[in-house]
Amino acid sequence: MHVKTIAIHDFKGIEHCQLTFKPGFNLIIGENGKGKTSLLEALAIGISGFLSGVHGGGIHPRNIQSEEARTSYVLQGDGAYEPQYSWPHIDMNAEVAGSPYEWERAKDSYGAQTKTMPRDICHLAEQMVADTSAVLPVICYQSAGRVWSQKRKKQTSTFARKKSSRIAGYIDCVTDESSMKLMLEWCSRMEQIAWQTDKPVREYEAVKQAVATAMTKLEGASVAIFYDKRSEELLYQKGSAVMPISALSAGYQSLIWMVFDIAYRMAVLNPFLTERITETPGLILIDELDVHLHPRWQWHVIDVLRHVFPNVQFIATTHSPIIIASAKDVWCIDIENLASPKAAMSGYGLEVDYILRRIQNSADLPASVAAQLEAFYGAIDREDFTTAKEALTKLEHDIGPDSPLAVKARERLELELALSEG
Repeated sequence: MHVKTIAIHDFKGIEHCQLTFKPGFNLIIGENGKGKTSLLEALAIGISGFLSGVHGGGIHPRNIQSEEARTSYVLQGDGAYEPQYSWPHIDMNAEVAGSPYEWERAKDSYGAQTKTMPRDICHLAEQMVADTSAVLPVICYQSAGRVWSQKRKKQTSTFARKKSSRIAGYIDCVTDESSMKLMLEWCSRMEQIAWQTDKPVREYEAVKQAVATAMTKLEGASVAIFYDKRSEELLYQKGSAVMPISALSAGYQSLIWMVFDIAYRMAVLNPFLTERITETPGLILIDELDVHLHPRWQWHVIDVLRHVFPNVQFIATTHSPIIIASAKDVWCIDIENLASPKAAMSGYGLEVDYILRRIQNSADLPASVAAQLEAFYGAIDREDFTTAKEALTKLEHDIGPDSPLAVKARERLELELALSEG
C-alpha cells in the first residue's frame, strides 16, 4: 500500500491542495500554522476509505467532523457575521495490494455521514480480511501528542479473550490517542501463550526485537526489551541498567512507543509472518517526527525507521533543520504556499545553519547577536578598529569570550591589527 496523490477540498483552513507522494519516506516541511497537521488528518480520513471495509472488532475509520468544514463569514448589516460552510471532500489515489485505486471521501451537510465513493476500496478491504492468507497493510497515525495522549482502557479487553481477530490491529489506528494499554494487554496475552506452550511466540519476539533494533541503532549500544509479569510493564535494558519504559524520558517514550505501536499492529494483522512481521507493507503518518527527540537522535531517526520497517510508506511532518539535513533519498514537500505545494530542495548534507536560512527562511542566530556581529565585521571592513574593539567587547559580554563566534571575531581582529601594523 502506498498513497500516490491526495486532493483536499474545503477541509478546515484548506480551500484546495493537491500533493504527490512517493513510496518510501516523505517529509512535509513548513512553518507552524501552515497546515502540516491538517494534511496528515486529511490523509487519515482518506485512507479510512480502506478501513470502511473492515467491519466489527471496534474498528472506527477517521471520518470528517462537522467542525472541519471550511468556514467563511459574510458581514450582515454593520456588526454581525454569518458563517458560510463549504463541506469537505478528499480525493485519494493509491496503490493497494498491487493494484491502483481511486476514491473520494466526502461530507455534504452538517448531519450527514462521511461517504466513500466508489466503494471498490471498501470491497477490497472486505475481501482481504476474509482471506486468511492475505497480508493486511498496517495503517497508523502517530499524532504530535503520542506520548501523553492515551486511550482510556475499555471495560471489555480485546486480548483478554482467548480468541481475537487479526483486524484488532486496526483498533484506534487513525485516532489522535495511542493504545498503550491495549498493547500491554497483548503482551500479557503473548506471555501467557508462551508459558502455556513452553516456547516463544515468534511474532511477539519480533515486535520486541524491532524496538530493540531501533534503539540499539540510536543508542550505539545493545538494548533489550522484555515484559515483566509482576509489574505488567515493558522494561528497557541497556547494559546492566533496567528501567520500566514508563519511567523513561519523553524522548525515549516517544520513539519506543511509536516503533512498538507499528510493530505490534503488524504482528496482530499478520501473525503468520512470524519473525518477518516487520516486512508488512502499509502507511504510517507521523506528526512532528522530531517531537521530544534529542538532536543526536534526530540525525538518525529516518534511517532507523526505514531500516526496521522497509516496506512501509512514511509520511511525516517536521520543522527540525536536523531532520531535513539528514533526509537522504527522501521526498521532501514544501507547503509554504499550501495552494501550490512543491518538491523542496533536498537538505541532505547541508549545514543546519544553511537550512535555517535558505530553506526555512529563519535566523540561525538571535537577532541581537547577529546585529553585533554585523557591527563588528562592518567596522573591520572599514578598518575602524576602535569601533571593532568596542563591538567585540560587547559581544564577549553577551555570549562569553569562549564562544566560537567570539573566538573567531577576536582572531580576525588580531590578524587585521597585525596586518595594519606590518
